[in-house]
Amino acid sequence: MGVPEALGDLGLGWVELSVVLEETGAHLAATPLLQQVVALDVLTRAASAGASARRSGTHAAETAARWLPALVAGEVRAEQSVGGTWTVSGRTQPAIFASHAAIVLVNTPAGVLLVDLADVCGPPDREPAMDFSRALDWLEFVSTPAVRIGDADAATTLLDAGAIAHSCELLGSDARLLDRSVAWDGR
Repeated sequence: MGVPEALGDLGLGWVELSVVLEETGAHLAATPLLQQVVALDVLTRAASAGASARRSGTHAAETAARWLPALVAGEVRAEQSVGGTWTVSGRTQPAIFASHAAIVLVNTPAGVLLVDLADVCGPPDREPAMDFSRALDWLEFVSTPAVRIGDADAATTLLDAGAIAHSCELLGSDARLLDRSVAWDGR
């Protein structure tokens, strides 16, 4: 929804996306919308930085541009995960809906890395969790190939976007819970 219309999406800004995410949270929708929105934001920024990326000899813009159309069309899903290292070795923090993802964005102090889960034998199996509406997974990387699609500033932007998006979803679910509590107390 937040990808520009020229790339086949709605072109919504963060204000409009916040309203959508708040309603998603209010209805406790079991969908990876939040993760999709954040990943698409990072990939759109990386694709738009194509000229400077090509000059520096990296393939970040090409990688981002390759994944954007499939993500916008809903053919693949992305998952944001906080953790990993520059070598993309180690176990991540819990990642919601990673078992449904085709790619993962790994946030590191050095920047944002894109990992194609096909390089690690596909998405992980869904782990048991108390909330059955949200798949919870941990990702294990052992010298997994990745493409750096953003620098340290992009990593900060990714964390900020994720925090804002999660806050919007939580605001929606908390508002719904408060409304129902007040309605119950009024009986």
